[in-house]
Amino acid sequence: RVRLRVVPDEVPRISLQVLGKGRTVTPSGTVGWRIEARDDHGFTRLELEAAVSGEGGRTERTALEVPPRTGEIAREGILDLAPLGLEPGVRLTLTAEGADDDGIHGPKAARSNSEVLAVVAPEEFRDSMTKARAEVRRRLEEVLDAEERIAREFAMAGGEEPPGDVGEGGRLPRASAGSRPERPAGEAGSEAGADREAPPEAGEGPE
Repeated sequence: RVRLRVVPDEVPRISLQVLGKGRTVTPSGTVGWRIEARDDHGFTRLELEAAVSGEGGRTERTALEVPPRTGEIAREGILDLAPLGLEPGVRLTLTAEGADDDGIHGPKAARSNSEVLAVVAPEEFRDSMTKARAEVRRRLEEVLDAEERIAREFAMAGGEEPPGDVGEGGRLPRASAGSRPERPAGEAGSEAGADREAPPEAGEGPE
């Protein structure tokens, strides 16, 4: 006697990732993307859908190459926005869509998560990038300040004087670009009284 067990065909699973953190683009810009698709019987179709909102909204589809009977597919690419003729103020929604290879009941379609991008004028895009860089610098300053406070607290807890003079607000002065911190006197390998030079640091060549 032979027993057969019917295994139902699973619905495809598709995910879309827009490469990069920004969700603001210009009409002539590009968007990097990555699609991952999984199905127990493979795919017959896989597409990247770009839907434009606003007046005259439309949807453009880009067909992706699908190898036969392949259960896992990963694709990456760059979408050129210039041919879409986008105008500042509209929104561009990217979604991956596909269908599996169910030969009994017919292909089952599935859609991924959607990624929404705001289309802005080049001037507005440059302003947003300038603000983003300023925010990154501000956060870096906060991290450096926190490191300085921690170093000072450790030195004081050990009964040591913190290195360098304390500046305004209890901050330690920061080294200028390219400068190296001085080594404590008598430290092994220090320049004073050293018998041999220390090997160059990683990435540092001979002068």
